Amino acid sequence: SLEMAPLMAAEAPLPTALYSMSKAALNMLTRKLSLEWKEDCIRAISLCPGWMKTDMTTEAAMLTDQHRRSDL
Repeated sequence: SLEMAPLMAAEAPLPTALYSMSKAALNMLTRKLSLEWKEDCIRAISLCPGWMKTDMTTEAAMLTDQHRRSDL
């Protein structure tokens, strides 16, 4: 199982509480599935690709490159 989990799961501007909550839930689901499926040699992995330019990230695009890299 491979899940894409944006950084919004860990850090998000307001007012995105419900969006962030759903992403955090996806991260936890992936962690728990990884533990439950371990004995069957099945891995569950969550990828957090970092900032991607979309309509939702217009404000984040204004961050400097140095600030964006500080979370890496």
